[in-house]
Amino acid sequence: RNRAEFEAYEWPDLASPIDFEPFEIVAGLLPDGVKIVGGVCAGPYEWVSQMMGVMGLSYALADDPQLVADMFDRIRQIHTSAVRQLATMDGIGALRQGDDLGFKTATFLPPDRLREWVLPIYRDMADAAHMQGKPFILHSCGNLAEIYDDIAACGVDAKHSFEDVILPVGDFKRQYGNRMTPLGGLDVDLLCRGTEDQIRHYTRSVVESCFADGHYALGTGNSLTDYLPVANYLIALDEGMQATK
Repeated sequence: RNRAEFEAYEWPDLASPIDFEPFEIVAGLLPDGVKIVGGVCAGPYEWVSQMMGVMGLSYALADDPQLVADMFDRIRQIHTSAVRQLATMDGIGALRQGDDLGFKTATFLPPDRLREWVLPIYRDMADAAHMQGKPFILHSCGNLAEIYDDIAACGVDAKHSFEDVILPVGDFKRQYGNRMTPLGGLDVDLLCRGTEDQIRHYTRSVVESCFADGHYALGTGNSLTDYLPVANYLIALDEGMQATK
C-alpha cells in the first residue's frame, strides 16, 4: 500500500526466486520426446495487481506512480531470474507466461503504461528463452488490440487465449500470424453447447484458416472447463486431425 510496506516486504531471493524442484521431478518422469512447457505462475501485471489490490493499484497510479514502477521493476527481476534458470533445464521445451491484461473491450491498464512497465518484462523473458534456443509463449486474456504489435515486438513467439466475441483466432492469424503463432482458439462456448455437426464444421474452418502455413496448434480458446462435455472435445480433436490429413 505504501513505500514502507514495499521496503519491509520479504521479497524472494533472486538467486532462487521460485521452487524449481517440481520441474526437476516432472522432467525425470517424462517419456522420450516429451518436454515441459513451463514458467512462473501468474504474470507481472497479475502479481502487482494482486499484491497491491486493484483499487490500491488504481490509487497508486495517481498518488505514487514511482511506487508502481518500483513494484513492476522488482517483479521484473524475479520473473527474469526464474525464466533464465528454467530455460537452461533440459526438460523444458518452451517457456510460457500467463498474464491476463484485459477484459472484453480493453486492457486493465492504459496501453502506454503496459508499454512502460509490463511489456519490457516480456521482452526480457523472451530474450532469456531465446538465448537457450527455446520459444516463449504468452497467455493473456482480454482485448489486446492496442498492444498486439508491441507484444510481437517483444519477441513473443506464440499467443494463447482467444474469444470469438473479441477476436476470432482466424482473424488473429491473418493480422499477426507472420510474427506470432496462434495457439488454440476454439470457442469454449460453442464446444460446450454445439451439436456434433456444428463442432466439426467450426473446427475444420478454424484449422483451414490457421494451419495453411503449418504454424498453428489446435486447442481451446481458454481453459478446458469442467462443464465442457468430454465427447465434444474429442469430436473437435478428431475433426482437427482429419482436416490436416
